[in-house]
Amino acid sequence: MDWEPRVGMKVVCVDGTRNDKCDGPEVWPTKASVYTIRGIRRSAFYGTTQIYLAEINNPPLRYWDEPEPYEGAFNVSRFKPLRERKSDISVFRAMLVNPPKELVPASYEMPNRSLE
Repeated sequence: MDWEPRVGMKVVCVDGTRNDKCDGPEVWPTKASVYTIRGIRRSAFYGTTQIYLAEINNPPLRYWDEPEPYEGAFNVSRFKPLRERKSDISVFRAMLVNPPKELVPASYEMPNRSLE
């Protein structure tokens, strides 16, 4: 993994396939959807980093790797960080202050060119 998950980080689901071993009522993330990390755990059973999502709250269930029921988490490899871009309208502001010199008038008509 080339990124470090942290609580509050926005992530995009890149693998929304359901785990074949989980056939319960769990809600799974949807591919291409954006989620917020609300918790992180290290799975002793799988040896992987898993995340809890703010937008998905599954009930505690009994899984094969723990004696007590708990809410399942999703493997971090199913996600990538969301790259948020700041909106920049400076180019439009510059156009208002310094409009282009060569503007085409609204009444401009195209020359009549025949294809003959």
